Amino acid sequence: MVDNEINGQDQSGIWISSGSTPTLCTNEIEYNRGPGIEIMDEGTALIVGNIVERNEFGGVTISMGATPTLRSNKITENFDAAITIRLDAGGIFEGNDLRGNEFGPTDRYKGAFSISESAGEVVRRDNLE
Repeated sequence: MVDNEINGQDQSGIWISSGSTPTLCTNEIEYNRGPGIEIMDEGTALIVGNIVERNEFGGVTISMGATPTLRSNKITENFDAAITIRLDAGGIFEGNDLRGNEFGPTDRYKGAFSISESAGEVVRRDNLE
């Protein structure tokens, strides 16, 4: 998927599952009622140069064995963490702008990553947090 505008969805802007291996480049994913991008069920997407902003349940949610690679994305101004990782998921995260996201049920504070104890291997390099 290249150069798309994805906004106003009732759930996730983009949903990747069941071992899918898509490449997402230079898309704008904004104002969705779920996370901007949701990756699960062993998906291994390559996500490069996208803008993921102002989504109600965070920028990117990764779960259930998914292991994507995210590089040079702008994941900002989401309500929840920029990137949430849980349930045996992991991935590689390099050179992303993850500033200005907010999460927490009562006290709102800025957060780049929300990584649960059940997450797998997570590699973080050169991100703006």
